[in-house]
Amino acid sequence: MKPRVFKTIVDQERNCNVNIKMCQAARKKAIAQIVGDYKEQFHILYDCCLELTSKNPNSIAVVSTKKNANDQDEFAGVYICLSPLKRGCLEGCQLVLSLDGCFIKDPWKGKILVAIGRDGNNQMYPVAWAVCDRENSVCQAWFVSLLVTDLQMQDGCGWCVISDQHKGLVDAVKAYLPLAEHRLCARHVYANLRKTYKGMQFRKLFWAIAKSTTEVEFEKNMQLMKDVDSGA
Repeated sequence: MKPRVFKTIVDQERNCNVNIKMCQAARKKAIAQIVGDYKEQFHILYDCCLELTSKNPNSIAVVSTKKNANDQDEFAGVYICLSPLKRGCLEGCQLVLSLDGCFIKDPWKGKILVAIGRDGNNQMYPVAWAVCDRENSVCQAWFVSLLVTDLQMQDGCGWCVISDQHKGLVDAVKAYLPLAEHRLCARHVYANLRKTYKGMQFRKLFWAIAKSTTEVEFEKNMQLMKDVDSGA
């Protein structure tokens, strides 16, 4: 519930005149009572990982820490790969992995990194994920290195890895999977090109190129794109 909605309800139902700051403070206290304090929950991460691995043999749950300004350990990341998901990926999925991440919208402001596979029905298949304190090259390299070890990918020969154009991920894949076929996500490429090339015609041609399944079809669609770009 947003603070302004909370304020309206209090004003109407309780006949109290409260300001937005008071509503924000009350909302914060209510959330703390429901889900607990964020900082306190970091103290039970090791116990959570131990419980995960004890109840799911051969699963991997790793907590990473770093030193703060006071030379104390603080949270840097947690990586989880459950054994059933890992086994399903190796035995029933294509050798294709998509790596991506999204921001966490809460007071902590961390980042979730995920590895998604493709199953026999060409559907998305979750393989592993990690929560990091920020999105940088160190966190992404840490995530990829653990993933490579878990899935026994070695140098990446035979695998195809798809990611966005974030330099940290590109460098991590190059370092830990030098023989993997690394491709960039078409949606991210399109989002960047759309800043320069606009319109429905460009959109249709771009996706026609991305979905081409033969060299002849690809060259044909590329020529159409060049003709449009040159104004022919």
